[in-house]
Amino acid sequence: MSSFREELSNYLSIPGACCLVAGGWLYLAGVHCNEAARRVSQAYVLDSLSDARKLEHMLPMLVALRGRAESKDPKKCELSDRQAVIHEVQEEDIMLVKGPTGAPERKPFDTRHETTEREWYVVR
Repeated sequence: MSSFREELSNYLSIPGACCLVAGGWLYLAGVHCNEAARRVSQAYVLDSLSDARKLEHMLPMLVALRGRAESKDPKKCELSDRQAVIHEVQEEDIMLVKGPTGAPERKPFDTRHETTEREWYVVR
């Protein structure tokens, strides 16, 4: 008479069991992603940013804007002739120091870091 284990191995293999478990995990991941997608599809589309104030009862809230940022007095970039509303400058120097093996190593450090922002608005 054969044992239960031998009879079970006639019907179910180890690779088959692994595929079954992997399929279960993929199903659960799909259910989770579907729930997240459903929440995104319930997002409100607003014509202007001031319309978001009507939704203050839903705080905390994530607001995504789409369009081009413009300003009445944009700043000119230092490296190009382009105009910008948020301007960040980062200068970096490199110092050569002796490493643990005696070979020179490059150690970068910031010498200047500035961020300026002009008053801006979004244009469709």
